[in-house]
Amino acid sequence: MFNNLVDLVELHLQSNLIEAIDKEAFYQLPKLKQILLQRNRLKTLANGLFFYLQKLEILSLYENPLTELPNVLFGKIDTLRSLSLWGTSLSTIPNFIFSNLTKLEALVLTKNTKLHTLPKDAFSGLTKLKKLYLYSNNLSSLPAGLFQDLQSLQILSLYNNTFGDLPDNLLKPLLHLQYIELNNSKLATLPENFFTLLPKLQSVHLAENLWICDCKLKGFKSWLERNTETVPNPMALLCTNPPTMKTIPVLVAEVPICPSTRRGENGSYMIITPTTAEHTGVYTTKWYRGTTPTIKYPETPTKRKSSWYEFLHSCRLPFGGIIYTLHYFITSMQIFLTIVQCFVLIKIRTFYSHFTISSDPVVLVHLLVPPNCKFSDPDK
Repeated sequence: MFNNLVDLVELHLQSNLIEAIDKEAFYQLPKLKQILLQRNRLKTLANGLFFYLQKLEILSLYENPLTELPNVLFGKIDTLRSLSLWGTSLSTIPNFIFSNLTKLEALVLTKNTKLHTLPKDAFSGLTKLKKLYLYSNNLSSLPAGLFQDLQSLQILSLYNNTFGDLPDNLLKPLLHLQYIELNNSKLATLPENFFTLLPKLQSVHLAENLWICDCKLKGFKSWLERNTETVPNPMALLCTNPPTMKTIPVLVAEVPICPSTRRGENGSYMIITPTTAEHTGVYTTKWYRGTTPTIKYPETPTKRKSSWYEFLHSCRLPFGGIIYTLHYFITSMQIFLTIVQCFVLIKIRTFYSHFTISSDPVVLVHLLVPPNCKFSDPDK
């Protein structure tokens, strides 16, 4: 069909009823830079369909009922900058599917409601990728090492998924990551060091998740307390479990300390459990024999919310800002009082020096009586 269009630069085939494309349809289009195939009825793509489009810059395949992708779809393409694959029926994608797109900067894989898994090497080779959009899929987990080649990534959007939890070192390779969205992803907990190795991180969206405020969340809570300015509206992160903490912000929740288990002799185990939700230095120790027993975490006592707490919660005031302001005020008062004390001490010392210049009483007389004053002789 396109064999004689060797100088064709743009090809717009969107919003048609195309159900299939021949494998060699684009072989004779060496100068093609843009292909728009969105909103058709494509369920599959031929193996190597875009293999010879070495000058391709933009490719749109969104809103097609694609159910699978071939193992080899692209050849070596150094010019492709943007790829859209959203609104499909994909359940997964092959390993190394994008590995030849070495200069790709934006990849959109969103709103694929059947996309529930991604293989470890799905994004292998995308060393120049800056924007990755994976929101509004049905991803229940992400494999460790999924982002290992994405050193240039700056924006990562993962919201509206069903993760529950994520691997500890998932984000470790993303040294240039600035913006990440994980809101509304059914997250129950996160490791303390999940975001700590991201030196350029500026914004983390974590609202509308299902935080379980047990001892496993203590590390993440510690990170959150140190990074309230990085998380928009941190007081909106609410506990959903246990029931006694429901709707309490994670920042102020009294998260218990996890008990530790030690193995003794003859297959016995010792469980050291904090007696209260907060660390008080008091522990309950019990010995068991046989297999490791199930550990029950101490329940957090229900406390009546004070009016001060309700005021802060209703106003959504940032705790970091309040603490900083109080610290600044107290420090300023201390400096002011120190200056006043020094001034008073100087005045006291000056006054006292008038009486300690000399022990000669004549000097005192000279101080009290003017030198030109003449006394009359009382005997005369």
